[in-house]
Amino acid sequence: MRRLIVLMVLLSAMAASAAPPDRGQRTPGGRDAAAAPGQLSADQAAAIAQRVSGGRVLSAQLMRREGEPVYRIKVLTPDGVVRVLHIDARTGAAR
Repeated sequence: MRRLIVLMVLLSAMAASAAPPDRGQRTPGGRDAAAAPGQLSADQAAAIAQRVSGGRVLSAQLMRREGEPVYRIKVLTPDGVVRVLHIDARTGAAR
């Protein structure tokens, strides 16, 4: 019985460590929980970056650029190149 309990605890710990990181605002591949009113969510910004580049989104990070909220989106393009796109968090314009 003890072995079963120990095994269950170990499996539980392994499952927790294998789980993806909390998808907070600054984790790789993360998304923000809630965008400010009038602002794109990280998921929306990632979708724009994916549409523009045709690649796979690796990470999304909300930051300030010249005082304005901008998403820094890292994308792996179909030809294997990693690009960084900046998506305006208010307008959705890609830079």
